Amino acid sequence: MNQNSKVGELFSFAGFKEIEDPKGEYYERSILDTTIQGTKLFFDKEYLKYVSSNNFGVSLFEDSIYIYGLCKNLHWISLFSVNKYLASKFSFLEKHFTSFAEDVFGNQFVFTKDGIMMLEIETGELKFLAKSFEDWADLILSDWKYFSGYKLLKEWEHKNSKALKPNYRLAPKNLFVLGGEYKAENLYQIDTFKLFDFMSSIAVQIYSLPDGQKIKLNISSPENI
Repeated sequence: MNQNSKVGELFSFAGFKEIEDPKGEYYERSILDTTIQGTKLFFDKEYLKYVSSNNFGVSLFEDSIYIYGLCKNLHWISLFSVNKYLASKFSFLEKHFTSFAEDVFGNQFVFTKDGIMMLEIETGELKFLAKSFEDWADLILSDWKYFSGYKLLKEWEHKNSKALKPNYRLAPKNLFVLGGEYKAENLYQIDTFKLFDFMSSIAVQIYSLPDGQKIKLNISSPENI
């Protein structure tokens, strides 16, 4: 990786860790040209340059951010598996996207035709972040504790005397969108795909609602979805 690039600088600063497929099985790079639910995966040229030389997934900031790879057997960090699952759960979104990374809360960093955005999985809201993969790396470097959730992860691990499981993310006991606090006491760990199940069931109810509109949310336990 070019250490003079912003992506190389981010990886070096964040203490990146390669996450390799346990069976050494990876998708062919032709998977990048695939179509999921009628929509072709799409990326910018800088990201394609990166992924063309790396099969593995990557952990940044001690598992606060995961960048997906071409693994076949680690579904939680597989570019194809994650996007296929997200497409089924967030099919109500009007804008097409391809996810390439996530923060500690499972919010997705995604490519869209308008640039890189953050998909907030609790609301389905897409927020513009950067024009390119290089610009995204520069943005993360500029405020990495905010964009990764690193500080809260360390507080949660200290409070619970254990590390977050590799295939898990942190979720709020009281939803952030309903005023839940960004504090370790309000967080628990949950399997990544169960988190997608749960948060998409919330997002579909509030997506596109005007600000201030009252709504009675139907909330089920993540284990029952």
